Amino acid sequence: MSDLDLSATKLLLIDDETHSLKLMEAILKQAGYEKITTTTDPRQAVPLYQEVKPDLIATDMRMPHMDGFEVLRQLTAVIPADAYVPILVITGELDASTKHKALSEGAKDS
Repeated sequence: MSDLDLSATKLLLIDDETHSLKLMEAILKQAGYEKITTTTDPRQAVPLYQEVKPDLIATDMRMPHMDGFEVLRQLTAVIPADAYVPILVITGELDASTKHKALSEGAKDS
């Protein structure tokens, strides 16, 4: 077990489904994460990134107003090139082409 202080790790979760956000937040808090910012509006991804400066971002792919690919494009445009901020994709239907496109837009798989 690592001595990593999860309570200091800042997370940003983006999903239009409130119940999904609440479930993820509950699971993450149980694991020791305390600094969790959530939004159901993908248009808030960049402003929240700039405000919170999260260590990790997780985004849904299918959302109203803006899909996850656009969220990835906008976030990678504002995250400094020398910063490592993993962006994870949350989706129930990830096929090979969606995975490839998400990775090319800035999602991380490692």
